[in-house]
Amino acid sequence: MVLTFLRARAPRAPGLRRIRWVMLPLVLHACTPVGQPATGPEAPPPDPPIEAGGVSSTAEATAAARLGAMQRALQAGDWEAARRAAQAVVDSFPRAPGSSRALFVLARAALETGDTVAAAGPAERFERLVGAGDPRAAEARLWRAWARLAEGRPEAAVRLALTLPATAPSAARDGARALLQRTVESLAGDALAEAATLVDPPPAWAAPVLAEYALQRFLAGDTADATRWARAALERGAGDRARAVAEAVLSGDVSAFAGFPPLGAILPLTGSPALRRFARAIQEGVEVALDPAGGLVREGRAPELLIRDDRGAPDRVAALVAGLEEAGAVGV
Repeated sequence: MVLTFLRARAPRAPGLRRIRWVMLPLVLHACTPVGQPATGPEAPPPDPPIEAGGVSSTAEATAAARLGAMQRALQAGDWEAARRAAQAVVDSFPRAPGSSRALFVLARAALETGDTVAAAGPAERFERLVGAGDPRAAEARLWRAWARLAEGRPEAAVRLALTLPATAPSAARDGARALLQRTVESLAGDALAEAATLVDPPPAWAAPVLAEYALQRFLAGDTADATRWARAALERGAGDRARAVAEAVLSGDVSAFAGFPPLGAILPLTGSPALRRFARAIQEGVEVALDPAGGLVREGRAPELLIRDDRGAPDRVAALVAGLEEAGAVGV
């Protein structure tokens, strides 16, 4: 029995520092006894056309030639040429047999050439055409997730990554986990809660989301719920930060992950008497909130308060705001 492999480079997802290589099984030749018919899995159906309706034999031959050029460019690692050939098929021969493969290549080539956002459209069309049963549909959905992240839409990226089918190839699952690890810290509040509860039960690659949600629940004072989510993260093979966060929640000490940026305030501390009274009232209110019994204190710690005096002069505010922002303050 001979097993032949094709060594192929996985698409470069934005933010990943190294290229991972995957081994893709290509051909499995079964040893068949003499006189007995060969048996084995049926060949997969050909890729569907992008549009129904059929084409002339001449157009079909031309499309096949373009698809062949696309494939040769892929084998040579020439992503620009592959992208041009794929675009030609999509634009001019959408009804040709197998034309949907050009959408798949077009999306991947967009990622490989750094045009991440452009991968979303062809990837979505390809996924819709071949259906969830095709393992490449999971790859296409993952590429859509990277495109959404590049657009500055982390919530949409997380939803796509979490809803990969359970039968997704391992490379797609690993890619989804990498995207979630990169993205989850930018989610907060309702967005993080929605992500953690989007799929029931959560998929194996959801560990980064579950760990961050466990931390959120712990900081909100719901230790029982936090424990449940932390255990769910560890059960799914949480790694690196996700494992550290989940273990911190279970230990009851999340001090390493519960940092606060400083709070900034601009008050007329040396303005007119009326303004000084106003400033004093505001400052006292903030200090009450920062008291150990106040709502801004978690795990016995509170944000640092940075107060700047504008002396009651509006023309000083812009410079003071810039200074507080440079110091990393929020809530100015």
